[in-house]
Amino acid sequence: MSERRHLAPAIGSAAVVGLVGLAGLVGLAATGIACGSSTTDPHGPYPAFAFDLPRVVDKGGPRLAHADLVLFVDPNDPRKPAIEQFLLLLGASQTWSDTTAEYGVGPPGAITTLPMPTMPSSFATSDLEAAIAQSVHDLRFKNASAADGGVGADAASSTTMKHAETLYIALLPPTATVTNMPCAKLLGYHTSVLATPTDEVPLAIVEGICTAAQDALTADDLTLHYLSHEIFEAVTDPFPFSAPAWLAVDDAHAAWTSGLGGFSEIGDLCLERDVPSAGFPLVTVGTAGALVTFQSTWSNHRAAVGADPCGAIEGEPFFLPMPALTERAKLNGALTAPAVTIATGQTVIVDVHIASDRATSDLTFFVYDVASKVYQHAEELTFTADRVTVRNGDVIKLSVTRARPPRLPTLLNGSAFAVGLYDESGVQQVSYGFAAVP
Repeated sequence: MSERRHLAPAIGSAAVVGLVGLAGLVGLAATGIACGSSTTDPHGPYPAFAFDLPRVVDKGGPRLAHADLVLFVDPNDPRKPAIEQFLLLLGASQTWSDTTAEYGVGPPGAITTLPMPTMPSSFATSDLEAAIAQSVHDLRFKNASAADGGVGADAASSTTMKHAETLYIALLPPTATVTNMPCAKLLGYHTSVLATPTDEVPLAIVEGICTAAQDALTADDLTLHYLSHEIFEAVTDPFPFSAPAWLAVDDAHAAWTSGLGGFSEIGDLCLERDVPSAGFPLVTVGTAGALVTFQSTWSNHRAAVGADPCGAIEGEPFFLPMPALTERAKLNGALTAPAVTIATGQTVIVDVHIASDRATSDLTFFVYDVASKVYQHAEELTFTADRVTVRNGDVIKLSVTRARPPRLPTLLNGSAFAVGLYDESGVQQVSYGFAAVP
């Protein structure tokens, strides 16, 4: 089996959720972007700067238009009934439609639960992928061909059939020891596996949460959060390595991909959204009125009209800091995108524009170096801001100094950085910039 996989890194603060339907978009525009200027508000008009937001790009691969969901779970896992109910409610909800319809994905079909394959007490994710592939082989392909050759081929051949009818999901128990997936660092990922040398199927794996609650969330809330993250990404990009679909952002915003650790699917782009005072808002889904927790995901439709692309939080304005990058530089390979060029030891001032779609209280600015915060490498960039308390229309003068060359200059011709804002209730918004080397 291949080690290829698409990870959902637990970087920074836990991301939040609370996605409203597109019907909510109309109200947001009416009270925000369309409100025009005010003669009494010194911080108007809103927004003072147009929101500069990426869009997720369709790479042309298949997506799971009406996929069945098959959950592999330990029969003795106490979370099993809640997870099954969660999948039923989420799949039938308006939330599912609002999240996936614009990406060509409809409601899921049947939802089935199967026992997790027997695993040793300690194993690597590649071992689990192989075990799931064998289970899928036995379920669907064992009698398809007398010469199918078994499972576990390293790479799909040119004649591989990509099966986009079913998403397989593996929920690891909290007691599992995954040697290459340490707790609280990589909480889930999705990939595809070969059930036979010519039959490829999508797979999402979610780690059993083995840490204390974060941001007022229980471990069960966190499980649902990361489960929803992987499901939404897997149905919109089921074969991320062999036939990517909704995988990356437009070239002009490639810094967002670098800033998020190399991943920019619809769940990744909302990872840095946070409401620490309230945890992840509970959202009503399903006709039974049950409350479940899920992660919000990126909407190209909302971003295109300047609304919060991760879904509006009721009563909260949308605000965003945006580095004004006036140069174009090579980020990697042939990709050229907006950037600022900074040599080692040099300091350059970058303007950061502050915009909100309506009046806010004071917003607090922060900035961080992606190499040290996301990748845990030595710090490549340091920063000094002329102010940290801002509102719509303000411009921060951000001094950016290159402390050292990029760690992998052959892969990335510079260093990503994040600029963020949070308000008095803890709602956080982040965007990204890129400092290239000469």
